Amino acid sequence: MVNLSRKYAIVISVGAGALCLILCLALHKSAYKRSKAPPDSADVQQALQMLRSMAAAPATAPGYMSSDARQTARKAVAGAAEAMGKAKSVERKDSQWFGSYLRVGVTCPRAGGVPYEQHFFLKKQDGELRITGLDL
Repeated sequence: MVNLSRKYAIVISVGAGALCLILCLALHKSAYKRSKAPPDSADVQQALQMLRSMAAAPATAPGYMSSDARQTARKAVAGAAEAMGKAKSVERKDSQWFGSYLRVGVTCPRAGGVPYEQHFFLKKQDGELRITGLDL
């Protein structure tokens, strides 16, 4: 009887250890793994062009949105477009990939005040970058 319970304890321990190892390996490979997005890359340049165009004409913001963007994201991006439209320029602050999402930070100097800064999330949709929302 003692041998049987000891045998089960060993099997359970080995099984639990294997399960922990599998979970650790699976969770370590995140779908949102961060990687650098060089400032001179085509995607970052396309995103900056899009954001500058949106700042020049804030009413066009809905046309740059992803089809699956939520209504709250659409409102937030429209507000960001208005704020960027009041700035002197739209310059890249930083950029990186989060899995399939491109995160682009911009800084927008304003006359006599603190620059407006915002981070946008974009993703490819039908071969083009589209805004999915803001990093709040």
